Amino acid sequence: MSASGNTEITNVTVVLSNRAAVLSGSIVGDFRQEPSGTRVVLFATDESLWYYRTPYAASVPVEGGRFTLDSVAPGDYFVAAIRAADVDVRTGELGDPDLLRALSADAQRITLREGTRRSVKLRVSRAPR
Repeated sequence: MSASGNTEITNVTVVLSNRAAVLSGSIVGDFRQEPSGTRVVLFATDESLWYYRTPYAASVPVEGGRFTLDSVAPGDYFVAAIRAADVDVRTGELGDPDLLRALSADAQRITLREGTRRSVKLRVSRAPR
């Protein structure tokens, strides 16, 4: 602790970039109607990054059968489309290792590099409980 009472942190590397990755895509499948209430979740393949408010997990709603996740840090990720009712992103479930482990079984694995734009097609899967 420093003299000012603040905790001092050492050996930290901070990386700033204006070249974040972008992931976009569409939902495919046999839909009788618009896939409303669908969300796409993206989370790191590295389980050590699965914690509450991790910057390596994100979720966006699907609108018009399409989605876009921008400002994604480079890395290896799982991506899945689920019914919005299956995961409450407001409660921190995107950091729940048990849920993420279950979602990863049906998720698509992707690698995002700095400044890249990727597009994927996903089928909606039910989040296992």
